[in-house]
Amino acid sequence: MKVLHIIDSGGLYGAEVMLLNLVDEQIKLGLQPTICSIGKHTISEKPLESEALKRGFTLKKVRMHAGPNILGAWKILQFAHHEHFDLIHTHEYKGRILFGFIPNKLRKIPLITTLHGWTHARFFSLLQIYYWLEIKSLKHCGAAIIVSNAMRSNPRLKHYRKENL
Repeated sequence: MKVLHIIDSGGLYGAEVMLLNLVDEQIKLGLQPTICSIGKHTISEKPLESEALKRGFTLKKVRMHAGPNILGAWKILQFAHHEHFDLIHTHEYKGRILFGFIPNKLRKIPLITTLHGWTHARFFSLLQIYYWLEIKSLKHCGAAIIVSNAMRSNPRLKHYRKENL
């Protein structure tokens, strides 16, 4: 099974370490994971990318403009189709928003996501808008993985299908 992990990472923190460990375990199970690291054109290499390469993982760097970049998402989706990925797994809000709103008929590849947690966002902030879009996009994900049982009671997930959590 080929899995495309999509992340837009700013460092080497909890979500990134979890992703690296997940990829390592998937390789041990015989899966073929690839990390697709999204970033701005001005960034040559991110800490997650350096660590993934150091560990010998397959990495696809994608540089695009900031924000909801539909063209960038379309290029990643074309790559996923061309390389015959069986599953797309997003790991942060940008990936969920970009791929969650692509209709299943166009995407044609199942989508799951890991919810690593949320930070506080000021009301009427850009981050609050992203969180709202992220929650709306969850209905298009086949499953959402949470990193703790405490997240089950998060009010943002009250309308999400509990059987897919």
